[in-house]
Amino acid sequence: WLRPNASHADDGDLRDDVVLQVLTHDATDFVLDIAPLGAPLTTVTSAGVAYRPAYTFDNLEIRGAAKLHTAGDVLVLDGDLASGDTATFNLASGTELKANIVDLNLAQKIGVGALTGTVYTH
Repeated sequence: WLRPNASHADDGDLRDDVVLQVLTHDATDFVLDIAPLGAPLTTVTSAGVAYRPAYTFDNLEIRGAAKLHTAGDVLVLDGDLASGDTATFNLASGTELKANIVDLNLAQKIGVGALTGTVYTH
């Protein structure tokens, strides 16, 4: 999935951003599914505007010594699974989540794991 206008992520809320599925790609080109827009791609972006990867998770678990690094944006809708609620996102010691922007929705980060990037909560 791609955000066809990376600057849209800078408003403090990834939940309302346009993200489009990549249908096919090769070394130089990709094709996006613009059907959900119901309009041309130019309604949300233009030539020369930066695109950015967009990852959305219902829940996200990072355990052990795992590290998740991306140049894209990460939206976590309902925290982690192990906490058993939607209010917490646990990053235990030795774990790491590094992204351009991390939107934890309603959850709050707990634990001493590293969270790197611009972080939004609502």
